[in-house]
Amino acid sequence: MTLTAVHAAASWLSYAAFLCAGCAGAGFLLQERQLKRKHHGAIMRSLPSLVMLERVTLGALTAGLVLLGAGIASGMAGTKGRFGEWWLGDPKEVLTIGVWVGYLMVVAGRVLVSMRGRRIAVWSVLGLGGVLVAALGAAWWASVHPYG
Repeated sequence: MTLTAVHAAASWLSYAAFLCAGCAGAGFLLQERQLKRKHHGAIMRSLPSLVMLERVTLGALTAGLVLLGAGIASGMAGTKGRFGEWWLGDPKEVLTIGVWVGYLMVVAGRVLVSMRGRRIAVWSVLGLGGVLVAALGAAWWASVHPYG
């Protein structure tokens, strides 16, 4: 498998993991809101517990962080082989590093300062917006990444 294939596969799998984290985070926020309002509707009955949603969110965030790190590392190695430099300053590179650092802070916040529940859920949903900008929005700028 070439570095480009590893880079693309790891990056897209990380996006899928972050999508799962964002959806689980949104489910957490919705479930929490219904519990606070004492509204036990169909949505509340169909969603997993808050504990399970938080576990899924954290697991997906961690998997996405590792996969995106692998995607960044293999991309940098491929860039070195193709262009002779580790870093080109491409908008997609800059945005992706920003997303990775953001998610790293969320996971580190969970480990180091026991950030839990609502905060994790909010950051997972907001982070998904960052992923969308990095994955799709960079296509509008001049980019080394032909697929956007």
